[in-house]
Amino acid sequence: MIAPGATDGAAADLPSFAPLSEEQQCSFRDDGMLILPRVLTPERVAELVATCDALMATDADPMRIDHGPWQALSHAVARHDRLLALLTETRVLSAVVQLLSPRIALQGSQVIYLRALAEEEARDWRPRWHRDLYGTSRDLGSANLALMAVKCFFWLTDLTQSDDGMTLFAPGTHEHRRGPLVPPGRMHPKGVVEPAVRAGDVLLFENRLAHTFGRNLSGRTRKSVMVHFGYRWLMPADYTPEQGRELHTRLSPLGRALMAAPRFPRPAVEPEQALLRWARGQR
Repeated sequence: MIAPGATDGAAADLPSFAPLSEEQQCSFRDDGMLILPRVLTPERVAELVATCDALMATDADPMRIDHGPWQALSHAVARHDRLLALLTETRVLSAVVQLLSPRIALQGSQVIYLRALAEEEARDWRPRWHRDLYGTSRDLGSANLALMAVKCFFWLTDLTQSDDGMTLFAPGTHEHRRGPLVPPGRMHPKGVVEPAVRAGDVLLFENRLAHTFGRNLSGRTRKSVMVHFGYRWLMPADYTPEQGRELHTRLSPLGRALMAAPRFPRPAVEPEQALLRWARGQR
């Protein structure tokens, strides 16, 4: 699935661990989300846009999902080294290790496009507020939900105006325990925000935070790549351990540690030890 000759250095050694500030960690704890500005250079953004445009131009892919204006292509990291490199993007991986745990694996990855709405579609648009890891609310109940996963959105287009298609979030709903997320008779939860981001920024949010894709009235397609990390005991969403092993030759030791692996036989060295050594040794 990886394009022939695509080599963007995904197997290169990672730079130093990048600690978050106390303010950033508090922001994530309080709001359930965090923006890391200017993670990708304009040159890398342009390369990723070209790669993603080519991938999204193909309709006949069993891993493609189309829900009206929302279009996604799953198992994205396997499709080109430019996408694979996002798995171990230093500032992002450092943040996830600090906010979640070093005992993590890739849950899934997607190229996600949100096309602009036609006039009639805009009139009929309704939000679809939800939390991630859908089955957890049903099986555990809202009062028992825990932080288990973090999604990382690499933005490839500027989203600085209202109705540019930015995802809407309800900060604080990750701590919501009782009652409906959306009050009866209302369209949104309380305190909804539409963050402003630039191409190259990365937005991280946790699985319990309520969110929905917003209206895109910008006249252009909103473009992003999502990389989803979760605890190792969670089942991957869009790849098997065998498919993960197919990428090992293209990955650094940290990248290999982030791919899900069969529980048995138990490995001589636990995969998360590579992340632990990295985090402890580079601070």
